[in-house]
Amino acid sequence: MPDRMINVLDSASLFREACLKLTEDKILAVDCEGLNLGRNGTLDIISVFSTSRQELFLFDITSVGSQGFDFGLRDLFENPLIIKLMFDCRQDTDALYHIFGVNIDGLIDIQLMDVFHSLNKQPKDRLPARSAPNYWSEVDKSITRVRGLGACIQTILGNEDVQTGKRSVQVMMQSQPQNIWCIRPLPKTLTDYCLEDVKYLFDLYYMYMSYGVSIEKVKSASIRYGDYIKATPKTVNISKFVCGHNLLPHNILEVEPYLGQGTQCKGCFKRFNAREFNKDLGSSKRFCRVCRKLDSRPKSNHRHRPCNGS
Repeated sequence: MPDRMINVLDSASLFREACLKLTEDKILAVDCEGLNLGRNGTLDIISVFSTSRQELFLFDITSVGSQGFDFGLRDLFENPLIIKLMFDCRQDTDALYHIFGVNIDGLIDIQLMDVFHSLNKQPKDRLPARSAPNYWSEVDKSITRVRGLGACIQTILGNEDVQTGKRSVQVMMQSQPQNIWCIRPLPKTLTDYCLEDVKYLFDLYYMYMSYGVSIEKVKSASIRYGDYIKATPKTVNISKFVCGHNLLPHNILEVEPYLGQGTQCKGCFKRFNAREFNKDLGSSKRFCRVCRKLDSRPKSNHRHRPCNGS
């Protein structure tokens, strides 16, 4: 994409002009960047890609500040009639809500479309009776894993030469103590990184639809995915059990009737019916099945990704 098609917006007037253009679109791709993205970090850049215009709009939140949302960005994000494609939206929605009070609407999470597609191809087996000796081992096997954006692009779109530029930026984020998303003007390496995170989402969206993935199911699941971290109380530490791992949380693909009742998991702090917990492990290991799996992993394998939700 030519540089002239990557628009860095660093003033109120540019925010307003861009948002007026983007409201003409029915579907957009969105991603957020910042240091330790989420309520306890920063949200510095919001990438919005318009496929109808083949333009990337980079909203510079660091330069414009929270008032930038009053110049059309809030209305754009909270408009339910405009679809927003995101990939693993959990930390993005947490930052938007807890830092700026923005509730994104019209959300479709492409990572969940990939999960639905995988389960359509190979459905999970039903769990045995709780009294069965292999019950808890089968519970562990029933946990769904999610894939990263690069893996989806490679396997679904057949593009092997993707995200090579992203790796250098990821190394930079891990090796430098300062927030690279505050560098101004934004280096080309970072604008290209932003582009990589959004430009394939449209192709993935239409490909998964062609595979028969139900959009209505994805819409409902995306709301729950977007609320997963966002709804966690502010007093709770956003730990390895809540984000940054490759296991799909509970109550995302479909509503589990017992969720929100009874006993609290010591990992994700969600409440479950007592049947969710393995009493043989004792109260100190009172984890739901997903957190129990994470707790059993060696520390080096937790795959915590505090800086970026993409």
